[in-house]
Parts: sequence; C-alpha cells; structure tokens
Amino acid sequence: MIVFPGATLVQRDPAREFGALRDGAIDLAVGSATSWAAQVVELNLIALPWLVRDIDALDLLLHGEVAMRLSAAVLAAGVVPLAWTGDGFRELATRREVQLPADLTGLSLRVPSSPLLLETLQALGATPVSMNAADALTAQRRGTLDGEEISVAAYGTSRVYTAGFARLLVWQAHADALLFAINRAVWNRLSGADRELVLQAARDAAQQATAMARKLSDTAAVAEFSRQGARRGSHGIRPLGRDYRLRPRACR
Repeated sequence: MIVFPGATLVQRDPAREFGALRDGAIDLAVGSATSWAAQVVELNLIALPWLVRDIDALDLLLHGEVAMRLSAAVLAAGVVPLAWTGDGFRELATRREVQLPADLTGLSLRVPSSPLLLETLQALGATPVSMNAADALTAQRRGTLDGEEISVAAYGTSRVYTAGFARLLVWQAHADALLFAINRAVWNRLSGADRELVLQAARDAAQQATAMARKLSDTAAVAEFSRQGARRGSHGIRPLGRDYRLRPRACR
C-alpha cells in the first residue's frame, strides 16, 4: 500500500477527494465531512452552526442513527463508508479579540471552501475567503488576513499565533468529522474475511484518531498555547450565534 498524505492525489484540494475515491483514482481515503459535503450534501449536517454542543455530543452523533443515515447517503453517492470519528470543532483564530458578532464585521477570515461555512461567516458580517496554506501564510505576513477558522490541534501544530493570530476564540461554531471510506469496486473485490479486516482496521484507527483529537484540544493543550503567547477568548459569541436564523443554500 502506498500512502499519499495531504490530498496530494488531487492537487491538495480535499474537496476533490470524494470524486477521486468514487471514480477509482483513490482506493481508500480518510476525509473531512466538511470537504466531502460538496458531493454528499447530507454531510453538511455535522457542520451546521452551533448544532453540536461539544465533543461528547459529536461522538454520540457519530455512533447512532444519524451516522447510519449519513453512511447511507455516502453509499448512495458511490463510496463505501467504513468508520466515523469526530474531528473536533473549527475555532476562530484572529489578530484582535472577538466577543460579539459586531466584532466580526469586515474581518477577512480564511475558511475551507464550504458554502455552509462561507455563508455563516457572511451572515455574521465577516468577509470569508478560501485559500491554500501557502497563500494564507503570505496574507498573514502582509497583514491582509485577519484570522481563520481552525481546529485547536491545527492551531497548535501550525503555530499561527506566531504569525499574528494570537487570539483564539473557542466558540465551537462548526463541528467536523472524519470518514474512513473505500472505493466500491475495490470493496467488491475483497473476500468476506478481508472485508472484516479492513473494517476492523478502520474502526481501530477511528478510535485512535478520536483519542488524539481529544488530547490535542483539551484544556492542557490550550493552556500550553497561552504560555507560548496565544490568548484564549471566551465563549461570549456562542449564545448569540444560536439565535441567528441562518439558512445556508448548501443544506436546503
């Protein structure tokens, strides 16, 4: 088996992974529900703003009837789902403090190329933009980018607080999940015994990913960022966000 990290088989564009997996250019993949929602619109459910309260609620959602229905939608779209795992939340890293919706007005924020996320931030008054990591770093250094939606784990790994995004608002606006999946033709060629092995491997990896996501986003991890110069925001914007009547076109 040859592993291609970082969506390198699709020019580092996660939104194209699902199509490549479905069409056979990729045999197996672990993809973000947010990225794959472009091809399976039902996956937008996970990232609906402020729908999922915390990581425990996300785990429950991914191990019940909701996950079964989402899996059925993925299967109907031509890909065989194997296992789900929560990928935490996209928080808000910014140059200046954000506590109220009004604080977002006019801010240029990097977000994934997802209509749901783009429309949410637009409704809150921000100016969301989608760009790759290299362009985002250049924009950060030039001061033309005010912040980005990013997981706590990615915030620490990328150290964006050293590039000026020293404020981290843990607002849990958009949850995300990872889906382990396999090309249908490849799955059909496997024997029953091999299918069980692949399923179990996916489930084991999903459990490990869940544990890792929790460890990289817990209180201790956030506290470490603070010691390195980042400043954590409160949840002040979150209750206001729940009252917004957002109707993203992607989920209609």
